[in-house]
Amino acid sequence: MTRIGALRPERLWRTALRRGFLGGNGPWRAIGVAVLLARGARKAVRREPEVIATERLRVGEGLSVRSVRRRRR
Repeated sequence: MTRIGALRPERLWRTALRRGFLGGNGPWRAIGVAVLLARGARKAVRREPEVIATERLRVGEGLSVRSVRRRRR
C-alpha cells in the first residue's frame, strides 16, 4: 500500500532519476518524464501578479491596499 506522503513530486523525481535514468528501469524513466512535463506545464501557466497602478507617496501620505478575488470561469 502506498502512503500519500510518498507521492510528492520531489520524491517521485529523485526516485525516477535514481531508478529510471541512472538505473535503466523503463517505468521509472516514464514517471520521471511525466514529472518533468508536469513541472514545465505548471511554469507555463503560472500567472505573474498584475500591476494595476503605481504612484510615489510623499512623506506623511498613507496607503490603502484592497484585494478582490476574481471568479473562476
